[in-house]
Parts: sequence; structure tokens; C-alpha cells
Amino acid sequence: MNATDGMNGNHAVFLVEDGRYHLIPAGPAEDPPARLLPCIREKPLAELLAEQKPAQAPSRADAEPPAATGMPTLRELVRRWRLAQEGRAPATLEKHDFTISTLDRYLDLDRPVSEYRPQDVREAAAKARSRGLKGQTINETVLRLLRNAFHLAVEDHLIASNPVTSVKGERRDPIVRKQLAWEDANRVLEDIKSRSLESYLQLKFILLLGVGKAEAKGLTGGAVNWTTSKIAFVRKKTGEPFEVPIYPWAKEFIRQLEPRFQPGVPVFDWRNPRRALITACEHCGVAPMTPLSLRRTLIVHLLEQGAEPRLVAQWQGHRDATLIHRTYGKHINSAHERAQIARLHAGHVPESSQPHPGPAPPGGHQEGQDSGR
Repeated sequence: MNATDGMNGNHAVFLVEDGRYHLIPAGPAEDPPARLLPCIREKPLAELLAEQKPAQAPSRADAEPPAATGMPTLRELVRRWRLAQEGRAPATLEKHDFTISTLDRYLDLDRPVSEYRPQDVREAAAKARSRGLKGQTINETVLRLLRNAFHLAVEDHLIASNPVTSVKGERRDPIVRKQLAWEDANRVLEDIKSRSLESYLQLKFILLLGVGKAEAKGLTGGAVNWTTSKIAFVRKKTGEPFEVPIYPWAKEFIRQLEPRFQPGVPVFDWRNPRRALITACEHCGVAPMTPLSLRRTLIVHLLEQGAEPRLVAQWQGHRDATLIHRTYGKHINSAHERAQIARLHAGHVPESSQPHPGPAPPGGHQEGQDSGR
């Protein structure tokens, strides 16, 4: 083909083969190839020469998101976010893995990340809601995880904005936590004792010391220190060590366990006591409970005995008393309330029964005052 520069009349000859332009140097004409050329078209010389120059790559800030082909999938972004969590507490990592597996049920994660729209997120939340997930769980397992994954895509300029930003979070229903009263809890455990001694020992330990199931399972004989009257634990969720006093109501029980105390050896032959607890609750006519319910029973019992919330938090391995006030402060036993009111009445001296100083004697001196004489 012959191309002419409209500016100065220069000519150049190009060979076009399979859509590519090849400049033919000036000189004697050569015979064209014997085969047919699939694509021949004319263009101005300036345009052709511009096409021969390598295009300057746009800056990262102005670059358009890449096409869907080659775009990472949402699953890859979720995996990248999960890898960034390594080094956290094992319980936290287990929670993240569970969250990812839960999200996989409600949203297709294998599409390119640029294809997702806010409506896709809303539909995933609606699907989770229709299958019985509570609002708080949806916020944690669907919305938060997606927000974190899409945030990585925004940082890498794969998408312009996070599609979760415009999605309204689910309404948080109040969490109703139930626990047995102190007397009822001991009655339920006595029912278990007649059928499964090992389950009874495990649950009794949780009730009397107020520790979690994981901490009770990991208890070894060397953790008990009678000199300080404390038991050392490591909180599984955070990996932080903490100590629990051997409360007055737990001393006799701990003494009975002493034959099992061997350094480094688990105290309990652990079996999951959950089923035994549910069965005993049915026998005793109370609502079904879990081992965690017994821990809450002990915390409320400590508060009703007058223990300072900051100390209760310390004995539970918490950083401060915020959770104690927010979660357990509302659990007030009616009998405890009546006892506290009676205590207030007993300590109150009616104003009418208090001695009245009476009028001052002449000279402004009260009876018993030194007149100075």
C-alpha cells in the first residue's frame, strides 16, 4: 500500500500482513508475495508512524481497571485477606476459617472481582437471612468479610469503589443469654453425677471456677498452687495467661481432685459433657443449658456476693470490666434483689429516731461544752 503524509507530500510504502504494518525501505520495487494478503487498508503516514511507537503506559492512578480476563476472583481476594491474618490467636484464625466457609454458601466467590455489584451483596445477605442466620451473624460472616476483601481490590486499583459501602447492615437482635441460678445449677449437676461421674466432674469444675470448656479441658495438675490458692490457666482465645482464685465454695472439690494432679498431665479424661447437661436439665425441669451457661452462672454469683467487677474480669481473663458490666450486669436474681433491699432497710436509721440536739443553753453553749471556766 502507498501512504502519503498530508503535511509535506512524503511517501512511504507499507506491507500489511495479518493486520500488522511493515515499512518497506525505499529502493527498487520487489515482487509482492505469491500468497494473498488477508488485510490491506490505507492510512495517513502520520497515523501509521504513530502506531509504530510503543504506547506510553498511563500512570497507576489514572489507569483503567484491567479487563475481566486475568482479573483475580473474589475467592483469591478472600484468600489474600486470610493470609494477612496469620500470627493471630488460633481461636481467631478458626473463626475466620469458619466465616469464609459460611460465606461460600451464600455467594459465588469464583467470579472476577470487578463483576460484583452492591445488589449481589444484598442478595447474599438475603439468602443468609432466609436460611435463619441472625442479623449479627450476617454482619460478621457476610458483610464484614466481603468489605475486607473488596477493600484489597480497591487498594490494588482493580475496582473503583467497594460495593459493600452502600449496603446497609443487618439489624442486630438483642442476644438473650440464659444461665441457671446458683441453686438450680448445683441441682442439675447432682442429677448428672448419678449417671456420668466424669461429665459431672468437668461441669462442676466449670461452675465452681467459672472457666471455659477449653480452659477446663487443658487443665493439668501443675497448674494448681495451694500456696497462693490460685489456679493458672491460658485463655485459648487470646493465648494470654491468667489466674483464678480457689473460691471458698471450690476448695473441697479441688481437694477431692488432688489424686489426679500430675504435672503436665490433663486432670480430666475429657468427654463432651454437653449432652449430659441437656439431659439433666430436662430431668430437673429447667431450660436446656450449655457448659458456657454454667460459667455465666458463676460470674453472676460472684457479682451477687459483692465481688468487684474489675476483679471478676481479671479472674475471667478479660482486659477490663466492660464485658462484665454490659453482659452480666442485667442478670439480677429476684431473690438477690429482695435481699439487697432488706439490707438497705436494716442499715437505715429513721430520721425520727435520731437524737435531736435541742435548743442551745443561754450563752450559746451546748450541754457538755467547756464554758472555759
